[in-house]
Amino acid sequence: MTAFCPLPLLIPCSVANTLRPPMKIFPDHMAEYCRTHGLIDVTFFNGFPYADTEYTGASVVGNAPAKRTRHDLRVHFRPRDP
Repeated sequence: MTAFCPLPLLIPCSVANTLRPPMKIFPDHMAEYCRTHGLIDVTFFNGFPYADTEYTGASVVGNAPAKRTRHDLRVHFRPRDP
């Protein structure tokens, strides 16, 4: 089962490098989420903020051997109020 979860984020290219802070937290968090929830893989995509489409933005894609993946990802990565 594969789940695609668009996120309501436009990340500036100047900070989109996931090898350094502040964005390094995303792949680190995805790896931890994958381990603790028994998923095969979870990947964070920065997106390209300068693309002029309705689909522009960051997203998460997850793979798991269970049907619960799509629901788990969408619940876990849903927008939250500050």
